[in-house]
Amino acid sequence: MKPKCVWHDNWIIKNYTRFQNWTECRKAYNEEFGTDICRNTFKWYAEHKLGLHFDKYNYSKEQDDFLREYYPILDGPELERMYNMLFSPSKTYNKLRQRANRYLGLTKSAEFISSMQSTRAMKRKNIAPIGHMLVGDSGLRIKVARGKYRMLSRVVYEKHHGVKLKPDEYVLYLDGDNSNVSIDNLAVVTKAELAQINHALKLPRTNRNVEVTKAAIAWSRLYIANRDSHA
Repeated sequence: MKPKCVWHDNWIIKNYTRFQNWTECRKAYNEEFGTDICRNTFKWYAEHKLGLHFDKYNYSKEQDDFLREYYPILDGPELERMYNMLFSPSKTYNKLRQRANRYLGLTKSAEFISSMQSTRAMKRKNIAPIGHMLVGDSGLRIKVARGKYRMLSRVVYEKHHGVKLKPDEYVLYLDGDNSNVSIDNLAVVTKAELAQINHALKLPRTNRNVEVTKAAIAWSRLYIANRDSHA
């Protein structure tokens, strides 16, 4: 007869928020206690016996810190784009908003609300011409078509280099000043590279040394290439 599984409830309750999903948590649990519990059994026990639900908690400290810094000042599409550039698995803006509102108690800043109200008023009246600039905490935006604004840094980079940036490519301000859209201050990095720059190297997002930023980009590319070659 197969021996009855002995569950270590305290370990699960204390540690499950460190992981992104039940698969990761179950793997760590099996390694800790030498068990071989399948993912579905582990998930059922955690949810139905212990009342734990990952949908509410599968955010790391870095992800919550990101929301604390950027949710109050960014609109939905920009917040979703930046979050998914840095973290995986990807999340919709609605999921991010739920986390920010319900579990972190965050709201949009007064400056953001005022800016959005002004933008909506201009769009309704259609008074802003093509090329109109909006100044926001995430940087400068330019009107490229009726009702459509884009980040000026992306527009400048694409026009100068004659390319079309992919959704998972991010324009980095080398000196950290998001109002400085000089082509010499712009560099394109991938989602993986940006994650290494911001979280492995912990490069500050503002007041950067240009040469240090360039070195960080080079290091991130070398690190990823070396990691992938050994995968």
